[in-house]
Amino acid sequence: MPEIKLTYFDMRGRAEASRLALVVGEIPFEDERVVFDHWKEAKPKTPYAALPMLTVDGMQVAQSDAILRYCGKLAGLYPSDPLEAAKVDEVGGVIDDVTHAMYRYRGDDKDKLREERDKFSKVDVPRYVGALEKRLEAFGDGPWAVGGNMTIADLHICHLVTNIRCGMLDFVDKDLLEGYVRIVKSYSAVMEHPKVTEWYEKKPVKMFS
Repeated sequence: MPEIKLTYFDMRGRAEASRLALVVGEIPFEDERVVFDHWKEAKPKTPYAALPMLTVDGMQVAQSDAILRYCGKLAGLYPSDPLEAAKVDEVGGVIDDVTHAMYRYRGDDKDKLREERDKFSKVDVPRYVGALEKRLEAFGDGPWAVGGNMTIADLHICHLVTNIRCGMLDFVDKDLLEGYVRIVKSYSAVMEHPKVTEWYEKKPVKMFS
């Protein structure tokens, strides 16, 4: 088994799906959490001046999707069948589209933020999440997104639903996704997994700070 260190800030954010993949797969890893005060010093030591970063036997791996895919393969949460793997990647791609739309505006103008978040809720979510809901229905009854077992597709979905439900996104209703039954089913299956439950019993839940 390789020696693994996952480096991110002390929050869920873009590293949590990878943490959960390793936890569910019972893969030993060092959960390194960078304090913001030390980030300026650590930043130049990362490949792209950004986190998360995975270190595998001394080799750095960057970009959250690449990290999650690696962790998923190591943990048995990524299909070996090419078509099933493509379905998993499709789900991840849609979740990325939704996330980009969610944070489309990053300025300080509250009126502009309200406008963009309103567009997100009324246009982007029905477009992307509505389409994904239908795709998951076509993939099967669930609870898992693709196939009969958890994959990183479910961890992508869990990340999105958690971000919405946390109530920390200004001008976004935390119940926005509750009507998407198949998506919520995938999220719930992840959160009810014994290893995930145990993880959150040990680790304080911090969303973004």
